Amino acid sequence: MKYIVCNSETAVLNRMYDEFEKNLEDGAVICLPENIINTQFTNRMIDDNQTGKYRYKHVIMLGQREFADIDIEEKFGLYRYARHELFKKLDVETKNIYYPQTLNSNDCEEDLNTYKEVLSDNPIDVAVVFLGSDGGILDYRFADEVNKNLHIVEFSDGEKSQLQNAGMEIEGNKLISIGYENLMAARNLFVVVLGSEKRKYIAELFENEDSDNKNYFYQY
Repeated sequence: MKYIVCNSETAVLNRMYDEFEKNLEDGAVICLPENIINTQFTNRMIDDNQTGKYRYKHVIMLGQREFADIDIEEKFGLYRYARHELFKKLDVETKNIYYPQTLNSNDCEEDLNTYKEVLSDNPIDVAVVFLGSDGGILDYRFADEVNKNLHIVEFSDGEKSQLQNAGMEIEGNKLISIGYENLMAARNLFVVVLGSEKRKYIAELFENEDSDNKNYFYQY
């Protein structure tokens, strides 16, 4: 376990990038959250790609979440957002980008299994997650049988309206999310904690887990 404490969000993201770039090589498997996009972290990814310092053509990108009940190629969701704002700017080959998808969240076992196979076939080298204001990561604070692997999450009608107003082409109120065990299996897990008041949640979230692969980046 490694704790890296900085005095600003920008400093946190810069320090995390310094650790991240140590793992960049052809064939590396990267798993980023949508809220890392358009931050100092991804700005540096794009800048370093444009200057030729790093190439992402043969890097594999795995999505952490996607809205259920949409065709992710046709509807603007998290995949198309990431593709437009990040992956195209990094020249990532489309064949190396994987996101979960289901057109019917009420009958999606086969679709979930398909993405589980993708996760199994592409062990994650670096996963990045943010600790939320409630101490949660993605949609959970504690691991249980439901969220330990890929699963369906429901969100409120209010959240749905906010997402639609932000341009997400969704009709339902469900999304597919990777699970706790998927994150813990990453060779390097970077947990971003913006605000010292959130530090208390770390022990709860990762209690009794082997922590050799975890790096915590704090803003105090």
